[in-house]
Amino acid sequence: MKDSFANADKAPSCWLVGAGGFGREVASWAQNATSGPTDAARLAFIDDDPDLVGQNRLGVPIDGTIADLTTASGGSFAITIGTSVLRRQIADTLTEAAVSPVCLLHPSVAPDPTVDIGAGTILCARVTPTVNVRIGCHVIVNLHATIGHDAVLGDFVTLHPGVHVSGHVVIGEATEIGTGAVLLPGVTVGANVRVGAGAVVTSDVPDGETVVGVPARATMH
Repeated sequence: MKDSFANADKAPSCWLVGAGGFGREVASWAQNATSGPTDAARLAFIDDDPDLVGQNRLGVPIDGTIADLTTASGGSFAITIGTSVLRRQIADTLTEAAVSPVCLLHPSVAPDPTVDIGAGTILCARVTPTVNVRIGCHVIVNLHATIGHDAVLGDFVTLHPGVHVSGHVVIGEATEIGTGAVLLPGVTVGANVRVGAGAVVTSDVPDGETVVGVPARATMH
């Protein structure tokens, strides 16, 4: 099927799915990423607001919608949307598409060779994974976050700016950790958990909980 993009004659090597604030942040450095598109790659946005198609953000064109991307004949993509649940939905939609998820690592990020990073993951400026860290697919680790030795981050996890994950921490799929939160050594945080900004997690958190405060406690349902 012919690509149905606004600029189909100039199909990009890498699409950024989501032209909002986080997408613009990533676009500002993605061309120089240490993992991802080459210097010669053409970047473009995909966004599900059809009124944005044909516009640009920071000089990067918005070429089409997610439906258009499902018919693309090749290329790569990264989902530049900060919400874990939405990233999972979009990744599921693109599972059968001919495009492939690509990791984007900010030029300031230099992971140790023992760090395992899954497809579609984005590591932003000054992120520091130490050693023997496992990071799943379509994870976003935002500015200045740190990840200690032997930590495991499941698929679709979101670490907001300034999060500190200590050694031997395990974080389940699609969990979101708020800005400035701290996870102490060895805790396990379940899937689909929400940890509030500035919280200090001192003990295990079950699946689906929302925890806030110091020490972090479950909110009332």
